[in-house]
Amino acid sequence: MMISVESIMTPDPIRLTPEDTLGTAHALMNDKHIHHIPVVETDGSLVGLISHRDVLAARSSTLNSTSGTHKDTPLADIMTTNVVSIMANTGILKAAQYIHNSRHGCLPIVDDGQLIGIITEYDFVEVAINLLERSDAKPFEDGNDEADLDETYDADTLGVDTSDASDWD
Repeated sequence: MMISVESIMTPDPIRLTPEDTLGTAHALMNDKHIHHIPVVETDGSLVGLISHRDVLAARSSTLNSTSGTHKDTPLADIMTTNVVSIMANTGILKAAQYIHNSRHGCLPIVDDGQLIGIITEYDFVEVAINLLERSDAKPFEDGNDEADLDETYDADTLGVDTSDASDWD
């Protein structure tokens, strides 16, 4: 049974237009505690994406220049325009693999070119937490719950690949 991204996406996400400014995006991200905002035309068609990283990079570059302020920069000047998007019936495994392999933090969800939702790394963490809570609620196989809780687990025991751990800093 395939579970689609529609079941875990954020429907009707916060969105901005290419004419909105970097200052507006920055304020929204801080106020709403989000890291990605799809950029759409007035008809709702997806044309770009602005990320928290984009905002920080733009702020950093304007700090080093002698002209203007980052706040008035239109999103059209700095947004990512070649945005990969998926449809609502895409399986969550496929979406998770794409986010993991591409190291993108989100995927906009579109229907007929219209933005209808967004799925982020945060959504997949919530899925993982839910699955872990379910597995922790089951009794241990050998019935020796106390002994199993005293075991120490490390990345190798859990099967976690730490070869890219330097990227976590």
